[in-house]
Formats: sequence, C-alpha cells, structure tokens
Amino acid sequence: MENQHIDSVAPNGSPNRPPAETPQQPDFIPQVPPPVTHKTERTYSSPDPTPLWKIILEVGAVAVGIGVALIYYGQLQVMRGQLGEIIRQFPEIQKSAKAARDSADLSQKTLNETTKNFRIDERAWLAPGIIKESTPINPQSGHAMCNFSIGNFGKTQALKLQGKLMAAVLPKGTKHIPFESAISVPFNPSVIYPNIPQEYGVGIVRQFEAGKWGGVTWDQIIPSLHNGEASLLGYGKISYQDIFDNTVHVVTFCDVLVSGFVPTKIGHPSFDASLRQQCADYNRAYDER
Repeated sequence: MENQHIDSVAPNGSPNRPPAETPQQPDFIPQVPPPVTHKTERTYSSPDPTPLWKIILEVGAVAVGIGVALIYYGQLQVMRGQLGEIIRQFPEIQKSAKAARDSADLSQKTLNETTKNFRIDERAWLAPGIIKESTPINPQSGHAMCNFSIGNFGKTQALKLQGKLMAAVLPKGTKHIPFESAISVPFNPSVIYPNIPQEYGVGIVRQFEAGKWGGVTWDQIIPSLHNGEASLLGYGKISYQDIFDNTVHVVTFCDVLVSGFVPTKIGHPSFDASLRQQCADYNRAYDER
C-alpha cells in the first residue's frame, strides 16, 4: 500500500526541493505586568450611640449661644436708639458745650482778675517823700543836706531798690527842672519792709556859672530862698520789684521844699507856675517790663 506522506516527501538532496530557510529570531517583547485595577473597599458599620449627657451639654451650649446673641442684639438696638437720640439732640449738645466753654473762659478770666487783684493788694508800694522840718548839715563838708524818706505802704517787702535823688536850688527864671541831673544813690539796705521807712540824706546842690553842680551851705541859700530869688526842689526816680514776679515798678516824684513868698500873701510861695506844673506832672508810678 502506498504511503502518501512518505511518497510526497522528497528525499534529502533532491534537486527539486528548495533549500531550507534559517528561522529568524523573534523581536524581544518586554514583559510588562498588567496594570493594577483600582479597587475601592467600603466598610459599612453602624455609628456608636451618643451619650445622653453629651447631647444635653451640646443643646445647652447652643441655647447659651442663642441667649448671648439675643442679648447682644438687644444692646445693639439700645445703642442705635441712643445714637439716634444723640443725633436729634446734637444742636442742644452744641449749645451746652458752648455754654460750658464760655463758663470756663469766664472762670479763667475771673481767676486771672482775682490773682491780679491779690497781687496788687499784697505787693509792695513805695512812696518817696521829703522831710521838710529839718535843715541837716553834712558833718564832714558843712554843706546843706536834705533828708528823703522812702516808705512802703504795701503788704510785702520791696526788693532790688535802685534810684536817683536830688535836692537842687533853682534860680528865678529857670524854665525847666533838670530831672536828668539827679544823682544815683546807693540804697542800703536795698529791701524796704512795710511800715518801716528808710531815710537817705542827700546834699543840696546848685549850678554854678561853669555849668557844674556843687554843694552849698544853708547860709548861702536861705536869703535867696526867702526873697524869691531861688527855690529849693527835691525830686527823684525809684525803681524796685515785689515778691511775686520780675516786674520793675517805677515811681517818680517831685516836691517844692522852700520858695520865695509873695509880699502881699504871706505864706504863699511865688514859685513859677510853669515849673510848679512840671513838678506836679513828674509825680507818677508805672511798670517797666
């Protein structure tokens, strides 16, 4: 029997059979693990029951919070009401504020006036004067002298006393009183207490032909004083301070000591009227800042 499988196969080396092909190596294919599929696992369990005390506390806290909110709301409403009332009363408040300010200004003004009046009442007040009842003589030179008295009629002491004094014989016909010729006097003490006057002796002078001032004796001037040929004046300028501040108080003064007499009117000095007015106008008090 004929075997077809065998008969159909050509023997090796047969010229009619094509040469065998060398098998090719297949391409390398990396082995990649398959992706992991995401899986969601759900676990179902029943919650633990909340204790009763915790529920009560939470409910209480919520109730307290609601109560606080209500209180704040009530306060807010009250504040809004007060604000509205303030706005409505603002004109009246302005009037009240102005009245209060005016009252404060008036009180301050009153206080200032009270303080000023207190200082005026309590401060030192100097009153220079001339002692006319005596005819003192300088024991060293024999020249005539004039005693000035400076009293303090205030309530506190006068401090830092300075000034100029002069007792001058002016001949008849003099047109101006030489106030600027007063001589500086060293006041010692420089403090004058109330009701304790201080006396200062100043030499009487007259102006000679050369224009200089010089001392005289009583015998030289008394005849001319009584027959109207000359007049004797005392004047000066005093500055001082009080205990309250540094204000410098100044007092100027002038007085006719001896003058000639009108023959028909015994006792009435014949001192020139214009010079008498000059002397009177020189008496004043003022402050220097």
